[in-house]
Formats: sequence, C-alpha cells, structure tokens
Amino acid sequence: MLLTVIERAMFSDGGTHAVTAFAHAATTITLSVAPWTDQAEQVRGHYTDHAALKTGHFPAARLLHCTLMDDDLSEGQQPPLPWDILGFDTKQLGQERWSFVLCCQEIEYVWESSWPLVESPG
Repeated sequence: MLLTVIERAMFSDGGTHAVTAFAHAATTITLSVAPWTDQAEQVRGHYTDHAALKTGHFPAARLLHCTLMDDDLSEGQQPPLPWDILGFDTKQLGQERWSFVLCCQEIEYVWESSWPLVESPG
C-alpha cells in the first residue's frame, strides 16, 4: 500500500489506523491516530495501540468542510471514536500551506493549514 506524505508522517507503520482524537479550536486542529489492534485485543475492548499513538498539531488551520457519513447524527455532532481511516490525503498549496482531506468511515474533514508538528509518546 502506498502511503501519502501525511500518512507517512502520522502513521507508525503501513497498516490500517484509526482516529483516536480530533479537536478544532481557534486556529489549530489536533488529530491523534493509532494502529488498530488485532481481533483478540478488540474483543477485550482495546481497539487501538496507544503505545504507537501519534498526535499532529496543525497550526494556522482553517476548517473548510465536514461531512457526516451517519444520517442518525445531527450537524455539529461527532460520531464516537475511534474512526476508521479510509484515506488521509494532502496537497501542497504553496507559501507553506497545505490542503488536507481526512476520510473516515464515519466522517470526512477537509482543511488547510501549515504542515503539522507530529508527536509520538515517549
């Protein structure tokens, strides 16, 4: 599987990942992702590997679009986490600005920002 530039920065490996946290405050978007655990761990309620968690802080962010994939949720409401990531794309806009599209099974976000500061635990 070929990873996009942002997936290479945010994902701890080439496997499937989930969004474990998403927040938009003022001019920053903060996003945490972690790989899915194996089925035996998920049966015990441990869905993501928090030891491999990465958090991206996207500065100077401007949220452009949000689409809920679940008709049972009202606008402005987020589905429960974790969200299964179907794709995370980016395009350089110039002047140190980037366009990001985070497509999950439950929700899709589109925003512009500077390149994120990515943190890993430990």
